[in-house]
Amino acid sequence: MPITVTIDGRTTSVEQGTTILRAAHDMGIVIPTLCHNDAVEPYAACRVCLVEASDGKGWAKMVTSCNYDVWDGLIVETKSEAVLEARRTVIDLILSAHPGAEPVQELAARYGITEPSYSGDPGDDCILCGLCVRVCDQVVGVSALGFSSRGPARKMVSPFLDPSPTCIGCGSCVYVCPTQCLHIADEGKKRVLYKQERKNVFKEFELLDCLSCGKDFLPKEQFDYVQKRFKLPKKIAQTCPTCGGPKV
Repeated sequence: MPITVTIDGRTTSVEQGTTILRAAHDMGIVIPTLCHNDAVEPYAACRVCLVEASDGKGWAKMVTSCNYDVWDGLIVETKSEAVLEARRTVIDLILSAHPGAEPVQELAARYGITEPSYSGDPGDDCILCGLCVRVCDQVVGVSALGFSSRGPARKMVSPFLDPSPTCIGCGSCVYVCPTQCLHIADEGKKRVLYKQERKNVFKEFELLDCLSCGKDFLPKEQFDYVQKRFKLPKKIAQTCPTCGGPKV
């Protein structure tokens, strides 16, 4: 059922269940995010997408737009001074904790933050957004990554800090990482998944060759997973997507 929402003075109708972030996006209104990806459920970890929601009758509060559903008559401000100041504070804290992360530096510069207010670790670009953990769990379905500890000691790790037996080397975690602190590299017949620096290896994989062109391209773990999950014949599952596929 369509409902009415007003964002930055512009009124539109959206379907019930639409988030503020989605409604704003559809209106061409940009709200910054670091931890959001349409492939997974909203998590509101980074808090960068803060906006001000109100009913126009005196009630108002700051909410994370990525996981706050609009309701009929909702009024949203995305660029008020209160919103901008709240975002600056959040971005400053993220930049302080991870001053070496280039996407965070770029976002901070857009909000006039040239230097972090506090000291952090320039060698750790992981902002704990949870995108890698969520895509591994919700999309791939293997749950090879998670979080350990709390507060300042919180980190994204593999279970028990050992190579995860469920990780298939697909690289989905690398593709969604907003700060590019996760890396995947194919080195001959080996694939290496690592964090930040090459010495911080999560897991190494043996690569299988394409049955059509002979190129090394697929970790054995990923082949086994795909073949079992989708019940594909070997000549399909072990064929790279760029060579034209097997002759059938």
